Amino acid sequence: KISKLYKSVINSNDIYCGYYKLFTNKKMTFNDLNNEEKLKIISYSVYASSDVGVREWDDKTYSKEVFEKIAKELFDSSITHQTISGCPSLEYDSSKEEYKVVYGDCVTTCDKDTARAKIVQSIEKEGILEFSVKVVFGKDEKYYADYARTKQLSIDIDEYGNIKNYNDINKGSLYKIVFKVENDNYIFSYVEPVKE
Repeated sequence: KISKLYKSVINSNDIYCGYYKLFTNKKMTFNDLNNEEKLKIISYSVYASSDVGVREWDDKTYSKEVFEKIAKELFDSSITHQTISGCPSLEYDSSKEEYKVVYGDCVTTCDKDTARAKIVQSIEKEGILEFSVKVVFGKDEKYYADYARTKQLSIDIDEYGNIKNYNDINKGSLYKIVFKVENDNYIFSYVEPVKE
């Protein structure tokens, strides 16, 4: 289950063209996000649970109930169905009540401000599962230790802007990601920066 949580929540904020809105300079809950931002993270949770390669995901369809189930069980939240732009995009067909995965031009549709995360510890105690995560913040093919992007790091990247040495993420800021444990289910609670 912990591995699935990593893929569903943390990795959705880390993979290429993921959404990075949960890693800020303040405490963030899922309901602090707007509807499209919620759907972006849920879409990667759907991807994580589908157990297919990225390109195999193209043209797949999912009923709206799949998204609603994850929204409720993992995030204890409701959503409004709409098309999600990005790489990939998920086109919502209201007549069929389903989403279709569509790949497009990833270069122009992805956010220019990014983040990369790495788990350094996980602890479960008293109804709470807590991840300690190191995060570096990207902008214009450079990486920074802080959310404000003022402390530039010396990190080698490849031609696609990906970090070559995963351990370089340890140079970033520390965040705490907390889940509530209820009836053997893990429900996302919040993310917040931790002073070191």
